[in-house]
Amino acid sequence: MDFIKKKLEKHEIIILMFLIFFLTGGECIIKKITGVPCPSCGITRAFYYFVNLDFKQSFYYHPLFWLIPIVLIIVIYGKKPLFRSKKIEVTFYIIITALILGVYIIRMVNLFPYISPMDYNKSSYIWRLLNFINRITEDFSFF
Repeated sequence: MDFIKKKLEKHEIIILMFLIFFLTGGECIIKKITGVPCPSCGITRAFYYFVNLDFKQSFYYHPLFWLIPIVLIIVIYGKKPLFRSKKIEVTFYIIITALILGVYIIRMVNLFPYISPMDYNKSSYIWRLLNFINRITEDFSFF
């Protein structure tokens, strides 16, 4: 029974990810709220092109798309501590995080705010809120 409970807990993460994906229509929650792309923006399209054997487009939309499933499998199904050492596990997480953030910064510098998938979402909640506030303040302007 304990074995089944542990397996269920591990699969709950995957189920939650798919649930969020389908509830948002595949749209990034962070980008939908803030308008700014997150470090993983473009991964869904990268996998789409990968499955369709268009590797150039896959790497264009997110160059680390292949790394994410590997890391998820290691994190979800790996024995704790990972690699039988807490120090190596922490080092692993630091390297992966630095790699993802490094690629994100490079993509933001080269592509933001006009080139997909690193474009700014002008239908985001924050953008709409700021436009609403701007319209209200213009109406009360006496100048």
